[in-house]
Amino acid sequence: MELTREYFDKQLQKLATKESLSATREALKELATNTRGLATKEALTDLATKDALKDLATKDDLKELAKSEELIAVREELVDIKKWIKRIDVRDDEDTKALFKDLSALKKKVDTLEGRFKKIETKYA
Repeated sequence: MELTREYFDKQLQKLATKESLSATREALKELATNTRGLATKEALTDLATKDALKDLATKDDLKELAKSEELIAVREELVDIKKWIKRIDVRDDEDTKALFKDLSALKKKVDTLEGRFKKIETKYA
């Protein structure tokens, strides 16, 4: 490479000027004043640590929770079944009492008919 005036002129054009340095300085000042949106050291200390993350629920914890929720649902169904059985028992008791009343009434009618039949039988015997 030959060291000519043209070469040095090109190299000089690549160097920073006072104006370009001043513009760069202004841009850096603006950048420094616009750091409000960036996180500060204090804000970063408020973030979760590895130890804090260990306390969060894991996949296995959620599976256990789902199992416990399923158990709660099964318990609720059992309570509903127990109530239903009680209603059936009450209804059975009511039906049985009604049946005995009907049987008692029928027995009275049969006794009455038997009495009439004996009267008729003795009348024609």
